[in-house]
Amino acid sequence: MKLVTIVTEFTANNLPKIWIASYSEASQLLASETGDAIAHIISIGEPGTSPPKGYTKVPHRLRLEFDDIVALNDNFFYVLCTPEHICQVIDFVPIISQEGGDVLIHCQAGISRSAAIALTIYAILLGAGQEEEALALVLENRPQAVPNVWIAQLADEALGRNGKLAQVAQMHEDWYFEYDGEI
Repeated sequence: MKLVTIVTEFTANNLPKIWIASYSEASQLLASETGDAIAHIISIGEPGTSPPKGYTKVPHRLRLEFDDIVALNDNFFYVLCTPEHICQVIDFVPIISQEGGDVLIHCQAGISRSAAIALTIYAILLGAGQEEEALALVLENRPQAVPNVWIAQLADEALGRNGKLAQVAQMHEDWYFEYDGEI
């Protein structure tokens, strides 16, 4: 129930600043003056990789390890995002809303996994029915973003969005690749 209260306090005008970045951009941000405003980090990497430099100086941290894939395949070395990963993100959102400060979300390229997690966070903060607005905010912050559809589907299910969150991610992916990724 507490999450519902947090959700209703936000509009597009008073959301925390969310930085969506690649691994190298995250290291640069954390080392810059901007890094002083970053109070929360969600670091996404392949299993066994290290978080970026400066990770431990951020007060509120969440490290997720899974590969940038949308389905299991014949390569058993890949790790697919799970519902448990999404639950960790959902459980992290109240900390973001209560503590304030900027949020940094990164993955290797800053395009797919981090964008999907940012989409999830915006969807939580804005509330049900605001999925298109959540995607618009992701794209405003990271125009080259193409949220990982599998992660969006897991978040959709966990948040009870009845397919709406997954649909906006899928529609954007379809549009993006129809135009060969040129924005």
